[in-house]
Amino acid sequence: MTHIQKAALIQWRILVEQPVSQDELAFCLKMAIGDHQGSPLHGLTPTDMSKLTHAIIQQALKSDLAKNWHPAFNNEHQNIITHDDAQAFLLAFHNCVQESIGLFFSSNISAGTTHKQQGTPSDVNTRRINGKLGWRLHLTIKGSGTYNCISQQLITQPGDLILLSPDALMDYRREPSTPSWQHHWVYFPQQENWIQLLNWPHVAKGIHRLRLSSDNSHQIETLFTQIIHHNNHHDYLSGELSKNLLEQVLLHCKRMTPSNQYPASDNRVDQAKDYIVEHFDKAFTVDDIATHVGLSTARLTSLFKRQIHTSIMKYRDQHRMAKAAQLLLQSNMAIKQIAEKVGYNDALYFSRTFSQALGCSPKEYRDSPITPDKA
Repeated sequence: MTHIQKAALIQWRILVEQPVSQDELAFCLKMAIGDHQGSPLHGLTPTDMSKLTHAIIQQALKSDLAKNWHPAFNNEHQNIITHDDAQAFLLAFHNCVQESIGLFFSSNISAGTTHKQQGTPSDVNTRRINGKLGWRLHLTIKGSGTYNCISQQLITQPGDLILLSPDALMDYRREPSTPSWQHHWVYFPQQENWIQLLNWPHVAKGIHRLRLSSDNSHQIETLFTQIIHHNNHHDYLSGELSKNLLEQVLLHCKRMTPSNQYPASDNRVDQAKDYIVEHFDKAFTVDDIATHVGLSTARLTSLFKRQIHTSIMKYRDQHRMAKAAQLLLQSNMAIKQIAEKVGYNDALYFSRTFSQALGCSPKEYRDSPITPDKA
């Protein structure tokens, strides 16, 4: 029996609520998250491991995995699940419980290294709602990753820093053309004194990229490694050191980018963005937002375009499409219900708008295989 088959059988027993030992649970976590240098598992205490395991089990039990995979594990024509089925099941299981893993590691500042290797259980699309998780910072160190930016795909190379805001579409994976993707990551809550430091070159709603020179990349990678080191300790000073090191990363990044790529932030534009995020599913006009922030329509339109590089209504539509994509992947809601949920009374018009933005219909997006090479 391969490690893949062993892990699949253990996780199946979790779904059908059969006894599983702590050693077996630890084995499955190592298969899913990785046991490489920088793995966040290395910093977990036994209590942490127990809490994480409980969260994963509870989320898995609420899913349809047991019903969907019952035929594969109870096939009278074979004694054990096949290697291919085991691998597909582990991918489905990991996709199901990613939110529990993400929420667990997002309290305060969390850091680690993820290694997505083709054909392993950890090689899954990361797709989840990010609002509960704060900000994310990714540094690609080997291979390539792909980020879904609604109307385009952002492909990273070693030395690329990606900043994801809380309202970004969380949909990224290993780039299919490379056999592996390794990146350092840091999750962190927003600090008031960091707001200007988080004003990076814009790629899509909530997604920002900074390309580093080889010298700068080495410097930033060293800081990431130190954050990960301190994150694996649990004393007060380690937490403060992690925070200090992360601020150094953000300060260095601010210095590396020409000032003309950081347009001056206007508080009234920020208020307009907050209004759009809160009311994206409602009918409103640019005049409504201008009145809300205390500007003329023409002045707000000009400021918003200069700072955000898109129009107010296009920004609203990007938010609608990102939310619709999340609901398609993470719920069983009918497409008509999703259309209404994101502000469209006409499901056909919603489908046309979605197809124009993402290049496929809502149904095709939902039905796309979750295996990394094809999703």
